[in-house]
Amino acid sequence: MHGQIVLRTGPDSADLAAKREELAQLITLLSDRELELSTLRHDLALLEARYIREIGALYGELDALNARILELRTLRNPTLAEQEDQCSDQSHGCGAPPPSADLKTLYRDAARRLHPDLVQDPEEQERRTLLMAEANRAYQLGDAEALQRILEDFHYASGIEAGETRGTELLHIFQQLREGKARLSTITLELDRLRNSQIFSLREDIAVAEAHGRDLLADTAETIRSQIRRAERIVASLTGKYSDEIPLPDTPVDLDLSAATR
Repeated sequence: MHGQIVLRTGPDSADLAAKREELAQLITLLSDRELELSTLRHDLALLEARYIREIGALYGELDALNARILELRTLRNPTLAEQEDQCSDQSHGCGAPPPSADLKTLYRDAARRLHPDLVQDPEEQERRTLLMAEANRAYQLGDAEALQRILEDFHYASGIEAGETRGTELLHIFQQLREGKARLSTITLELDRLRNSQIFSLREDIAVAEAHGRDLLADTAETIRSQIRRAERIVASLTGKYSDEIPLPDTPVDLDLSAATR
């Protein structure tokens, strides 16, 4: 006699509990990665602002002197008219203090509660997207009170609506897992992109220099200043402000940072 075959018509409590635990772990991992991404963006933005303040203006001054040298030489010899224009963005950023441990914890909680990729309803996703953008802005500004206010104003639906079957809840969890994993993949790609950027490489070089007791940006700034002084002497000679002509190179002053980074 063959045993009776019992068809399972839906998930049991163990299945549902396992998926709930998987989702909880994903949400925790996702909030940690959101924090990691936001913190890296914050740190790199501060470094970029510092670079512009301390180095960017010097590059602009050197570029202007190079352009003046080329102009004066072109007046002396019109065949030197060919040149390459160098542009420098002189926008200034205003830094915020490094995020505190409490602020990081608060942001991690916000990311866990507000994340739009863990819900299905389009209207709720849109609402959470706006709230998450506000949370990101508050974190970047180091405004813990604003972040706390966003959390307090958000009425988080922590459970599934009463009366839903286990199967329906499980379908919702599967959808949340797919969306959460997709967001995790996007964050990973963005972290990789930032870690391959020039500003991240500069941050690594600065850390290595600091380990050897050096300030890389200060060294670089001094190297550029020496190039500026040389360019100023060339301009002065070309305009006849020096009685003794000094030897002039055939090309504008080029900055070689190899000495500063060794």
